Amino acid sequence: MPVSTALFRQALTLIQADTRCLWPNFVPAAIPYLTYDGHGTVLWGAPSPEPGWQEQKDAWVYLGRHPSMTANTATRLPDGRLAASLMLGSVDSHLTALQLAGLAVHEAFHVYQEGDPRGFWGADELAALTYPVADPFILAARALESAALQRALRPDANTWPLHAGRALAWRQARCERLSAEHVTYERAMERKEGLAHYVELGFAQAVPVFPLVDYAAEAVRQRAYTTGAAYALLLDRLSLDWKTLVEASGAALDELLAAHTPPAERGPMSPEVQAWAGAEAARVAHRQQEARRTFEGQRGQRLVLRSVQPLWLRGFDPLNTLVLGEGAVLHHRFLQFANGAVEGEVLGQGCLTVAAGLNPLLSGFREIIIPGLEAVRLSGDGFTLEAGGVRIRSYHTPLQVNTAHAELSLEI
Repeated sequence: MPVSTALFRQALTLIQADTRCLWPNFVPAAIPYLTYDGHGTVLWGAPSPEPGWQEQKDAWVYLGRHPSMTANTATRLPDGRLAASLMLGSVDSHLTALQLAGLAVHEAFHVYQEGDPRGFWGADELAALTYPVADPFILAARALESAALQRALRPDANTWPLHAGRALAWRQARCERLSAEHVTYERAMERKEGLAHYVELGFAQAVPVFPLVDYAAEAVRQRAYTTGAAYALLLDRLSLDWKTLVEASGAALDELLAAHTPPAERGPMSPEVQAWAGAEAARVAHRQQEARRTFEGQRGQRLVLRSVQPLWLRGFDPLNTLVLGEGAVLHHRFLQFANGAVEGEVLGQGCLTVAAGLNPLLSGFREIIIPGLEAVRLSGDGFTLEAGGVRIRSYHTPLQVNTAHAELSLEI
């Protein structure tokens, strides 16, 4: 059952009554909020952005879901203003008004970040797709960093620097094994989502919660919410204006803490953590194999696009994408691609891309495999191919589809 608009009104009252400074120059009560409860879209704290909205009590209401309302995030309204949007149907229905207010403040902080012209709040989401999630050492070091952070967060003034130093030592060990783009991605995500989670926890007077051992191997992005908030809370214990440093240069949270925390030995890697990391790596490999097997086993016609010139990525859904290794990426829902000869889209069904270079997405694709097609149709002039959610259009020459080995082959 969706969270009600009435509960959000209570949450908004809490936000408006709160006068604490959670972050310099960030005023949650001054930011517009946009909510959708399954029936109507409500704009709070701002005038109607366009015709079609009705004024009701203390807000403006749009019947149904407004097109700008797509996720819990910072949303740009039709008149150009930013608002913190919440899809109430995706929110845990057991949240209290205070917890919902904290979540709203989280999204409001993204509005604050989005409005900063310096541009250091972003993160390259593509980097997460190539993160080495099946490396047992990286997983074990990650788990030990999380455990040390949890110990450091306990209210013990005498021992927290030691545990913080161990967390940083395990992070350093992991960073030495990661590529620069993956280290940058983690730090950027901790700055973006971790600090939004930090202000959320600060408003709700809560603490970061880690899983029993650590996050699942693939949950690199989700983990950054918690580790970013944890490093921020540890920075609060120092006599350091760290928020100004972040604002001035986009500094990494772990590096700020490391500069003011005594170094510590990371200690041994316990057999229990090693066993967990090995099991996680094996689970990831098994998931990749099963996904490939399921993909290959689909019924219907199979279309294979092969191109001498790379087909470049134009759009994809990162939440419905699985990297299989060796340049192969499984797209469960959506892909757009193009080069100087053709453009294409796959929507609502799976396809597999094979990279033309080292990066599975940014190097372009030399091959795209689309199985499970019921019928493939060419337009009268031969310039357009369609099949369900698949559409490929040639810019210059008619498309030639060849049948070989029970599959359709399209050489581009």
